[in-house]
Amino acid sequence: GVSAAATFQGFLQSGTGAVTRTWNSKAADFIDARDFGVTADGSTDDTAALRLAYAAAKGQVLVLPAGVIKVSSVPGTPALTIDAAQAITIIGQGRWSGNGESLCTVIRDFGTGITIYCDGTGNSDRRIVLRDFTVRGNASSLDGISWLLVSQGLLENVGVIQCGHDGVVFARCFGSKINNS
Repeated sequence: GVSAAATFQGFLQSGTGAVTRTWNSKAADFIDARDFGVTADGSTDDTAALRLAYAAAKGQVLVLPAGVIKVSSVPGTPALTIDAAQAITIIGQGRWSGNGESLCTVIRDFGTGITIYCDGTGNSDRRIVLRDFTVRGNASSLDGISWLLVSQGLLENVGVIQCGHDGVVFARCFGSKINNS
């Protein structure tokens, strides 16, 4: 049964040396975007929910579900702005390879702006990691991912396709990397 205690005692990871933690502690290891309303069903506009999930996950790990996360950007207002003053890792469920969008994570921009903008103009010494998803734009969208003054960025196993302008833009970024093996 489930304990009625506020801390939900009793999670024990398998393996030698593991210690008992509360369920609340275990659940706080990462932020799941679905907990903020991201549906990834391809038809619901998930822009506001994705922004809420990101705001809650600053300094932590944000996990994106498999499926199509529909977002809408407009010029001057990206679908998601990442403030490089706060470290964050955003992880999807795999990069799209052309088949089965529901089996991986696709952030699909139906708008006309930048899909993901990483802003390091205030303080860019925090690590920003984007991993295991695809940004899919449209003929009217601008950049898929745009980085400005991000000094410790990592794009790993991230695809960017069908953007109306540039796929990925790095502007005055030092020490940022792309690793798509």
